[in-house]
Amino acid sequence: MEVISTLASISLRTCQVIHGPAIIIDKNSTILVEPDCKAEMTKKGDVTIMIGKGKSKHIGKELDAIQLSIFSHRFMSIAEQMGRILQRTAISTNIKVRLDFSCALFGPDGRLVSKRSSHPRPSRGHVGWRAVPDVGDRDQ
Repeated sequence: MEVISTLASISLRTCQVIHGPAIIIDKNSTILVEPDCKAEMTKKGDVTIMIGKGKSKHIGKELDAIQLSIFSHRFMSIAEQMGRILQRTAISTNIKVRLDFSCALFGPDGRLVSKRSSHPRPSRGHVGWRAVPDVGDRDQ
C-alpha cells in the first residue's frame, strides 16, 4: 500500500514543492497530485502541477469498488447539477414549479450512465433507458 501525504493548502509555503502522490485540501477544493508529479505553491498562492514522465500504467476492464463508487457519484452529481440549472433557468411552470423533468447522461453507445429524476412520479417526457447513439445511423 502506498502512503499518500495529505496537506492543508494554508500550511504550504511559497515555492514549496510537494511530490506526488499527495492530496492538498483547501476550504473550497481538493487537489490530487498524482504519483510522479510535483505541485508547487506560487508567490500568488496558486498551485502549479508539473506532470512527470513516469511509466504508463495499464488500465484494465476490471472494476474495483472504490473507482466504481467514485465515478458513480461523479456522474450522478453531473446529472443533479444539470437538473438544478434547468430548474433555475426554466420558463415553463412544469419544470420550474412542478419539477416535472429528468436529466440524464448517456455513454457513447447510447446506454444510460446516470439519471436524475426531480419528481416522485415519472415525468411525461421522461428519459428512456437508451438514446440513439448517432443520428446519422438511423433509418429514415
